[in-house]
Amino acid sequence: MKSKTAVMPGKESLQRCLLGQASGPANWPSASRLVEAICSQLCRLHPTGYTSSGVRRTRWAAVLTDYTHIRELVLDNPRLMAQTTLQLFELNQRTLSQWFSRRQKERERTVLEQAVVAPSTPAVASQPSPPPWQLLRGEEASGHPPFVFVTPQDQSRQATQHRRIAHAPILPSSGVPAQLDTAAPTAAPPPVSRTTAWRRRKEAERAGAGGAIPSKRRNPVEYICARCKQPKRRQFGHSPFGKVSFCATAAGKSVEEWLAEMKDVRERSAQGR
Repeated sequence: MKSKTAVMPGKESLQRCLLGQASGPANWPSASRLVEAICSQLCRLHPTGYTSSGVRRTRWAAVLTDYTHIRELVLDNPRLMAQTTLQLFELNQRTLSQWFSRRQKERERTVLEQAVVAPSTPAVASQPSPPPWQLLRGEEASGHPPFVFVTPQDQSRQATQHRRIAHAPILPSSGVPAQLDTAAPTAAPPPVSRTTAWRRRKEAERAGAGGAIPSKRRNPVEYICARCKQPKRRQFGHSPFGKVSFCATAAGKSVEEWLAEMKDVRERSAQGR
């Protein structure tokens, strides 16, 4: 067995330790009972990685290094190769790690399956199963011919417009049938608003009553002057001009004189512009 205190390997030896020999594809260790036994023993000898001469080596690199050394010893011995049928194929770190992980999972499953009771009934039925049913389609499934949908002919834009005829009511007392009213229909009056219709109705009622129905009007609002305490009317000496309200009693002049002065002031202001 190769010692762990060996000198640091070269570039070619280090590549062989990490990836295995590049002469061919690597196989699974479980493909040979001998190779699997050697790998199992090497995994026990190398439970973890280690550091050699300042270089950190993983567990699988150490296992692959020892396996490659054993393989070269067997291949370099012609007497051993002639008297035995030893076959040690190539490996690499990836196949080693995957093989070890798969073997550990299989062992764990075997341990768990020991507590599982196997079914006592046979998994195979004593009588064969009936043949599967065939999927029927169309007439075979219903037993009736398929329904045919009849599409009516498109007659759009072919309808004729008939003129409406107003029929006169038939009098049951007389034996003479009523004549049809073929006169042209009178034009309908234009629509009016609700207010106009109400006003026309009130005017008609007032005209029918001889004008006895008085129109409803609101009482006028009476404004009182704050200076003379009289209503603001012309007969009491009051008059508005624009936004100005005039009181003859308080001003000591007539309404006509005040209006003339205000108009004169307005004309001069317009000329001065």
